[in-house]
Amino acid sequence: MAVLRLFAAAREAAGTARDDLPGATVAEVLAAARARYPDAFADVLATSRVWRNGEPAADGDAVTDADEVAVLPPVSGGAVEERGTPPPPADRNGDPDRPHVRLGLLWAAVTSAAVVLGVLVLAVWLAVVAALAAAHAARTWRRRDEQADMMTAAAGAAVITVAAAAGPLGVVVGAAAATAAAFLRAAPPVTAQRTLFVAGPVGLACAAPVVLRAEGFRHAFALLALVWAYDAGCYVVGTGAANRWEGPAAGVATVAAMGLAVAVVFVPPFEGAWPWAFTALVAALAPLAERAGSLLLGDRDARAPVLRRIDSLLAAGPAFAALGLVVL
Repeated sequence: MAVLRLFAAAREAAGTARDDLPGATVAEVLAAARARYPDAFADVLATSRVWRNGEPAADGDAVTDADEVAVLPPVSGGAVEERGTPPPPADRNGDPDRPHVRLGLLWAAVTSAAVVLGVLVLAVWLAVVAALAAAHAARTWRRRDEQADMMTAAAGAAVITVAAAAGPLGVVVGAAAATAAAFLRAAPPVTAQRTLFVAGPVGLACAAPVVLRAEGFRHAFALLALVWAYDAGCYVVGTGAANRWEGPAAGVATVAAMGLAVAVVFVPPFEGAWPWAFTALVAALAPLAERAGSLLLGDRDARAPVLRRIDSLLAAGPAFAALGLVVL
């Protein structure tokens, strides 16, 4: 599969900055993109320049897994880039006016306020997030032989999250309730296993900050700060980057910087070598975030924005919480 990079209006129309698409030629890759993305993408593509590995491309140019195809829409005023002009640089600074950025800032602000207001407020807020994320994920299994029940998955994830306010035992009770509901609601083609496959990870991810908040403010905020640091670094550098490793590498570097802040500010409970142990844990697991989110989707190409908002928590949250409950 070739890597497809999308810029400006093409990125907005497709809803992504990069993707892996099948095709042996540039034309086949673009045909796969038209089939995958909304009709608005085809309209943008009709007036765009197409490049392969930094050079203008023809439809018949061959592509391999090592090749990169870039779609460059017209610049303002309708003009297109002149032949020989390289693709625009990676959007390393992000765009504070883009919805993705604004929603990310809003998500961080509301969650931070919930952490400050207390464990019950945080539990209710993250239960709503968990329900939406699980519902989005369950919906993507509708065309599979084995399906997840959307309402049960949403309710199960929310119950696990709310129950976490009572601590680890609450998580166990919530998971048991979610399991019982999944089996009671199972009826072909819906299976309890598929419903729990969605509800369980989402519920545990959103429960992680809640169960830590029950221990103390700093416990929960350290997890969220490290996860958000990864997300911010990955997004700012990775959006439109020439190499797919650049975003995760920047995310890990940002986590390391945030780890220093945790070691300085959040003492106690993060004392001695423990701040660096937790930082290393997030740095190791957060790069798996995108894959962790994709595993829960029946259709890997489906849009699941709320699930994607918490995919770093999916990867790192439960492990961080489990270690925190043991050593802090």
